[in-house]
Amino acid sequence: MKKKAYDRAFNLQERLKKKFILFICTLFWFTMGISNVFGEIKMDRDSVVFKDNQMTVEAAFDVITKQLKYDVFYSESELDVHQMIQVPRLKMGLAELLNFILKTEFTYEIKNRTIIISPKRKENSEQREIRGIVKDEDQLPLPGVTILVKGTTIGLSTNAKGEFHFPAPSNVKDLRLLFSFVGMETQEVEVKSDFLSITMKMSMNQMDEVIVRTGFENIDKRKLTSSVVTVKMDDIMEPITTTLDKMLQGKIPGMAVLQQSSTVGAAPKIRIRGSSTIVGSREPLWVLDGIVLEDPVPLSPEELNSMDQVNLIGNAISGINPEDIEQIDVLKDASATALYGSKAANGVIMITTKKGKIGKPAIRYSMSLGFTHRPMTSQMHVMNSKDRVEVSEEMVEKGLQFVDSGITGSVGYEGLLFQLYGNKISYTQFQKEVKKMKEQNTDWFKYLFRNALSHNHTLSVSGANETINYYFSVGYSSERGSSLKEDAERFNFNTNLDIKISDKMNASFGLSASNGTTHRPGVDLFQYAYTTSRAIVPYDEDGYYNFYEVGVGYQNDPYSTPNL
Repeated sequence: MKKKAYDRAFNLQERLKKKFILFICTLFWFTMGISNVFGEIKMDRDSVVFKDNQMTVEAAFDVITKQLKYDVFYSESELDVHQMIQVPRLKMGLAELLNFILKTEFTYEIKNRTIIISPKRKENSEQREIRGIVKDEDQLPLPGVTILVKGTTIGLSTNAKGEFHFPAPSNVKDLRLLFSFVGMETQEVEVKSDFLSITMKMSMNQMDEVIVRTGFENIDKRKLTSSVVTVKMDDIMEPITTTLDKMLQGKIPGMAVLQQSSTVGAAPKIRIRGSSTIVGSREPLWVLDGIVLEDPVPLSPEELNSMDQVNLIGNAISGINPEDIEQIDVLKDASATALYGSKAANGVIMITTKKGKIGKPAIRYSMSLGFTHRPMTSQMHVMNSKDRVEVSEEMVEKGLQFVDSGITGSVGYEGLLFQLYGNKISYTQFQKEVKKMKEQNTDWFKYLFRNALSHNHTLSVSGANETINYYFSVGYSSERGSSLKEDAERFNFNTNLDIKISDKMNASFGLSASNGTTHRPGVDLFQYAYTTSRAIVPYDEDGYYNFYEVGVGYQNDPYSTPNL
């Protein structure tokens, strides 16, 4: 009985053991089957199916984007996506397909459903790493020093310990580094070893002192309490502008430069302290190298303050060549009267001319050109000949009189009408001439204006040594206006000579001379061209300009010489 019970227990254990082994085997193969299924699903999910074996690279990328929902990024300048490829199978895995397309020249990286394609970097066995440290003169590390590889855009900076390191670029043969830091001198260092120790020096550059010249002494502006404005001539120099006063417009705070006329040679009005007087002169005082300049023509204060034709005369500095000027100092407050008296109440403009500089003799030539286009009739919106004659015809039809306007009737439709009334011409001749006038369309702006070319020239020689300082210059200026017979010429000569006779004695010599000539028409040609009827012929039978004769206004033609 016991044996049988034992056998039954043994047989039960054997059966349980077999069942456990069978369960383990079944679980193993089931797990492997699931893995294979997932592997197949994943393989199918990362596979691409084509309809044709031949296509472009760009078309293959489009299939990847549509089927697998991947974005493909590449550079067209690096990868030729228009080249034709032939895939070996119509169904390929993503990795297999990319390796087939890119081969060994490109590599790819997959991030967040994005495929980034880039060319493979060529390994350079000669590439090395450059290290170093940057210190100041006290051997303290300098953080934040800017380091630039000369000839490239590669840049870096030192860390908190003044250290730096970077791989040396392989495309640079003569490797040089530029070190720069605020307050330090910029250094250029040639890389001869893998470790560099750089010591930067303090920059000793100082700001130039601003010296104010009052005509009696030179004062440091930091020690000056008066209201003074100093400008360098190089900062306000303008091409073609021939006079200093025009260049000062808008350059000096508190100074008003009023340019009332565009006529060649007309001087603007300058006001520094406003209208400080009613009957006295409001013109500033001009001082050239310590010498007070007077106006070329003695005028009364009322004439000086007016804004009419007196501007055409010019002012005290009209003959100075701006190329000879080095610096302008404007004394604006009442303290200037302590130097030059009551005549400086309207302000003082100090002019300092150039002198030679230490070194070899310097020869300098400067030239400037300017072009002025003449006004055009098409820009003026004036009546043509037909419109103008029809206005006169309408006046005749309505019985209006021409005598009230002061026109004597020597030319134009009115002249023909008076000749008809005086039985000097027949009605047939009158109609023939009127028809001719309607087709005349004289362009007065073409006959009275021109395209003007202006030019300035200056030649100077300067130099200095321990005993002598010299500056010589000659200049010529030709300024032409757009109006006929409107031009100005100026010749200049200037010299400054300083000689050191001994340690306690210096001699200075200065000479400045100018000769200017200005031509202007006797009438306002713009008003004449704008208001004169275009039905009038430009020249009469004698070759003179035609014109209207009026009781008040133009009494003769703009020019008194025939057109020969």
